[in-house]
Amino acid sequence: MSSLVIRKALPTDRDFLIKAILEADKSNTAISSYASLLNMQEPDLKKLFEDIFEEELEGCEFGHENFAVITEGNDYAATVASWIEGADSLPSWQIKSTALYCCLPKQNFERLKQLLDNFSSINIERTIGALQIESFYVENSFRGRGLFKEILNFHIQSAKDAGYEFDTIELLTYNSNHIAESVYTKAGFVKVKSSISDHPEILHYYPGSGMNLWQKSI
Repeated sequence: MSSLVIRKALPTDRDFLIKAILEADKSNTAISSYASLLNMQEPDLKKLFEDIFEEELEGCEFGHENFAVITEGNDYAATVASWIEGADSLPSWQIKSTALYCCLPKQNFERLKQLLDNFSSINIERTIGALQIESFYVENSFRGRGLFKEILNFHIQSAKDAGYEFDTIELLTYNSNHIAESVYTKAGFVKVKSSISDHPEILHYYPGSGMNLWQKSI
């Protein structure tokens, strides 16, 4: 790892973590599902996530406590979030939905609900009790250095140190994100489930027409 340092994220890392959420959502495309589904431009999205991060949420990627970061000197290299699905008896989708309900203008939230109903076939349910990996992002100058495996191992150890017992790690990708698929396959993940939407407007709102669930046993 040379001069790279892995650590738990801090509140002062917020801007980089929000950048990671938004960039990971695009999945190496120009389509942001957050922008399209919420009908918001990037500056407004950043402000929305700043408000959400103030809630210090756990159990999803909407809070700094769920992230680890890799730095080199004063530069950010990479980050990824993790949590144990359903650890507090609530699935991550419900935690995120509540956060959006509290922070979004009412008209945006109602529009989001309608669109999510239209595209519901794209969803894949996460496994209760599994360690979830979300919003992996690496700055361009640090790519190709195997940082995912390093930061994944950090999350695994952190979860064990916190007293969680689990034997499965999960992550979701859009079916168009072949770059991510290559990274996760090399890290030992196996595709176990896929979804697809035949809605004619799906690619106007999402980076892919379906999703893949990947698992790794430990």
